[in-house]
Amino acid sequence: ALAATRAMLRLCAGEGAAGVAALGEEELLRLVHSCNFCASKARYVRAAAEHAQRHGGRVPREYDALVQLPGVGPKIAHLMRSVAFGEAEA
Repeated sequence: ALAATRAMLRLCAGEGAAGVAALGEEELLRLVHSCNFCASKARYVRAAAEHAQRHGGRVPREYDALVQLPGVGPKIAHLMRSVAFGEAEA
C-alpha cells in the first residue's frame, strides 16, 4: 500500500496529474509493484490522475471527495489528507 500511496502523492506534488497520467503502464506498475493487487492499484492511480486532469490538475483535498475516487478508501483518504495536504485533522 505504501508504494501506491507514494504514487498517489505524486499527483499532489511534483509531476502533477498530467505527469502521472502520462506514465506508461510499465512505469506505473513499477511504482506500485510491492503492493498486493498491483495491477488494480496501477489502474486506480491512473484513474485518479485522469480524474484530477479533468478537475484542474489536482486531487481533491476534502475527505468526501477523495473517497469517491476509484480505489480510494478511508485509509488512503486520511493518509492523503495528512501527508499530502498537511491536514492535522485527517
